Amino acid sequence: MDSCLGVEQDVDKAISKLFGLSEHADRILQDAVQQIQDLKNEIANIPPDTPLTEGQAQIVKETTQRIKEALQHLATDHRDLHASVSRVGKSIDRHFIADYASVAPKAESFMSDTNRPIVEQAIAEHLYRQVTRNVNLIKNIVDL
Repeated sequence: MDSCLGVEQDVDKAISKLFGLSEHADRILQDAVQQIQDLKNEIANIPPDTPLTEGQAQIVKETTQRIKEALQHLATDHRDLHASVSRVGKSIDRHFIADYASVAPKAESFMSDTNRPIVEQAIAEHLYRQVTRNVNLIKNIVDL
């Protein structure tokens, strides 16, 4: 049971970071879209075939730089989330022993070099589906 609690704590941390990143990403992307729309509206007021003034070009450059920095920050946050999700896998490896012999009478066939990766992938996919289902349930609760 302690093994489950240890993994659950890491899953909870990953889910918490996921929701934090989701809200943060929404704000960053909405802000970026607003900046681009404002810039588009400002440029739309310039008569066709008229070159941008130095000030207008500077505004375009600054807006582009702000958006680029915000998106780079978002990418960094995403890498941090990925690290949290990776910790869940490591926690599972640390807390559970892959003793397939206790699963079935003929479990020794799972231990072959050919079959072991298949069984581990099946287990990982099952756990991924469970986590995804739980995240979706939590999202639905939060959206209510």
